[in-house]
Amino acid sequence: MYPPFTHAHEICKIACVLYIEIAKSMMSEDLEIQEHLEKSCDKIKEYYHGSGELNNFHRIFKNNLDDVESSYYVVGTLECALHCLLTTSSYKEAVLKAVNFGNDTDTVGAICGGLAGIYYGYDSIPSNWINDIPQIDKVIELCNQFEDLGL
Repeated sequence: MYPPFTHAHEICKIACVLYIEIAKSMMSEDLEIQEHLEKSCDKIKEYYHGSGELNNFHRIFKNNLDDVESSYYVVGTLECALHCLLTTSSYKEAVLKAVNFGNDTDTVGAICGGLAGIYYGYDSIPSNWINDIPQIDKVIELCNQFEDLGL
């Protein structure tokens, strides 16, 4: 028997896999953000073919992300983060837009910031934001260890 995870619903799993597919695409190919999203959505539709839960992602699949709201619902949160990424042109602009939506700001900001960081690169993150992270030296050291391992 598997432990009862808090986010083990198939909708949550699909959202997480979509996030990872977008991140993988951004790390491996030089495409526009919209192209990364389209490519990743195609993979999700293939992976989860036959799942009744795919319908919950119809707005993302159709790039219908103009009228989004930050919410505590995983699909709404992902829609909001992707909207911010698609409608801005820098790391700072994307993250500020994400957290200014309100409601689940930490989650929307983290999702958008993670993808924006991959897409725009570490150097695009404002240095004063990095310097304000508690124990940043330890974080950088840990990242360097992963890099040394080829991860």
